[in-house]
Amino acid sequence: MDKISILEVFSIIIRKIYAIMAWTFIIAVLSSVAACLLQTYTASVTIQYMHSKAEEGMAPNGEKLNPYEIMDPAVISSALLNMEAINPEAANMTVEEIRNKLSITKIIDMSTQEIIKASMEKGVNYEYHPTEYTIKYVYDRKYGPQFGKRLLYNILKAYDSNFIEKYYKKNNTVNFLSGLNIEDNDYIDIYNQLKRNLDATIAEIGYLAESDPDYRSSRTGMSFQDLKNLYAALQSNEYNKYYANIIAGRLTKDKEKFIATYKSKVEKTILLMNISEKESLLSKETLQLFYNRYKSALNYDIENKNSQIEKPRSSQSADGEKVVDGQDLSSLMNTYDELMLRYVNSGVTASSYKHDIEYYNKLIDDFSNDTIPEEQKKFLLAENEKLLSIINEKLTLYEKLTKDTIEEYYNRLVASHIKQIHSVEVNENISVKVVIVTGAVLGFLFASVAYIWSDIFKQYKRSMEKGDKEQSGKR
Repeated sequence: MDKISILEVFSIIIRKIYAIMAWTFIIAVLSSVAACLLQTYTASVTIQYMHSKAEEGMAPNGEKLNPYEIMDPAVISSALLNMEAINPEAANMTVEEIRNKLSITKIIDMSTQEIIKASMEKGVNYEYHPTEYTIKYVYDRKYGPQFGKRLLYNILKAYDSNFIEKYYKKNNTVNFLSGLNIEDNDYIDIYNQLKRNLDATIAEIGYLAESDPDYRSSRTGMSFQDLKNLYAALQSNEYNKYYANIIAGRLTKDKEKFIATYKSKVEKTILLMNISEKESLLSKETLQLFYNRYKSALNYDIENKNSQIEKPRSSQSADGEKVVDGQDLSSLMNTYDELMLRYVNSGVTASSYKHDIEYYNKLIDDFSNDTIPEEQKKFLLAENEKLLSIINEKLTLYEKLTKDTIEEYYNRLVASHIKQIHSVEVNENISVKVVIVTGAVLGFLFASVAYIWSDIFKQYKRSMEKGDKEQSGKR
């Protein structure tokens, strides 16, 4: 049989339709199984930097912005720790394993791309700082489709925390009683440490109150000024009462040790004061020499007190800046400012040490000449125990309020500066539906062609056998 008609082809398909459909189903199923076994997912999200300096390629504090810090090992490690509670398999994953499958891509619009291309053709450097980036993570099917979504969410959360710490210079609230051994420390040492911590907290909260006076936490209902007022009230009431009782009752756990400690402090502070005074005197002398040397170049109309010093030679640099003895005048002014600052700072430091020495000596005199009755001491000690308990109770409450208020503030701030253009999307890298349809179509075609060729072969074989018989009959 040399030829086969279309009608015969359809006739064969109709006759073998059940077998063909069976093969089609089998191949479709095998295709879907293969697709599921080889399946991978891609989770993606797009972020945009919204702060005022983003288009200049800078972070909020003016440092260079580096979006690839999202892939920082510390960020990934923090994200994995948060993932372990809901995805135990995350505990077996390494930071490098995540980073190797994570990518960050700049988003540059077409018009900007054309500008960059045209600038490159002209040999001009066109500086452009993208503000939008797409983050993608590719992962295996064994983790499930939602794994990548949760991971990217935790990575962005960890990155926000890192962004806050690095670019907003967030200071954590002070743990007032951390590292303070109340049993071993003397009463005045307890007061001094608590006061240092309190002063630092008031200063930090005061800075935030000035930076954003209108902010009020929805979680605590507090503004930064409210928090500052709480700490200030604690300082002016309980803290000051605690200190006043120590001084009034000459309260100490070990009088001899107390006096010896403060005598030692006096000796050390005297040495520090002498060093600062020498530095201040040296800075003053250097400043005077510098001034006498360059005052004519600085156009100061003051009588020359040292006529033996050679008058500096003044000229103009190539760019029009005034030059004195071969030095740029602006650099000389900077040197003058540095000398003046060193002179003032060392003088202030020396004066501060002097006041400390006077304070230490007064404590030594007061506690050495202690005539306070024992009954009064016991009464004041009991009062201070109560005050310390009240201070501790209030600080515990204030610390929580402060922590929650500041945490909400920075989270709100970073949310306004780093915006998610869309939520995390998860896509299959292999479309199972397409694979099944393709497998079914190919299975149908394969089975149909196989049966058609099988039928043609059978017809051809019968034709050959019939011809052979006819040949044998003629013989």
